[in-house]
Amino acid sequence: MGVKFLPKTMLMEMTWSEVKEALKETNVAIIPVGSIEQHGLHLPLGTDYFQAIELAKRVAEKTAALVAPVILCGHSQHHMGFPGTISLKPETLAQVIFEACQSLGRHGLNKIIILNTHGGNDVACSFAAQKVNTELDASAVFFGAESFMKHIPPNLIETIDLHAGVDETSSMLVLNPEKVRLERARKPKITLPPKLQLIVKELKKDPSLIRLILADLPMLHEISDTGSLVLGNPADGEKCVEETRKRIEETVDEIVNFVKEWKKT
Repeated sequence: MGVKFLPKTMLMEMTWSEVKEALKETNVAIIPVGSIEQHGLHLPLGTDYFQAIELAKRVAEKTAALVAPVILCGHSQHHMGFPGTISLKPETLAQVIFEACQSLGRHGLNKIIILNTHGGNDVACSFAAQKVNTELDASAVFFGAESFMKHIPPNLIETIDLHAGVDETSSMLVLNPEKVRLERARKPKITLPPKLQLIVKELKKDPSLIRLILADLPMLHEISDTGSLVLGNPADGEKCVEETRKRIEETVDEIVNFVKEWKKT
């Protein structure tokens, strides 16, 4: 049998009776997790959240899952030097996700995808999923930064395109184009500590060294004048929209295929 598509997938837009009907067709929920943090001069503070929501919607439409957007903020301590950023402690974030899963499981949504688009949340999301699997009569699976980074072209890693750069600009132009202020984008002035500069020089030979940069990254306002972390110009994201669109489709398809198999168990 094929997927029976639901008339609505966004939990917060549904009435309780609509949810009751949907539960006859699905026991899968998706919790999109992002952040409220600076994203340079041209992207909104909610960039990660908007991306998480849009990806979750695309997965839900193909799997008859329900999207439960319960988390707005994430762990964004590295960005607190810029106005508007809101950061939660990892343990706070993990507990909120866990308690949301607890509620969803109680109503019968006992297979839960935690879909995170902000790398700073990965530890909290992974811990929350583990806590669900060991303490509740429900199952949780976490998709995070690792899932998305494997699709990023090596040339973007070489330019340390890690935040509000070419890749995120391009992704937002695909998922939320009306929220991008491309005319404000410019190449940031990046000042990396000497030891990170040495690692950057080796990235072309071994892209996996990007982990060393992520592990020892200073506060963003100390190394970037705009908040973007990229050696190029974020405005170039406009040039690779179609490539990014395909990459997003591949990512969505991977999660969709996983959910379809999971629903069979």
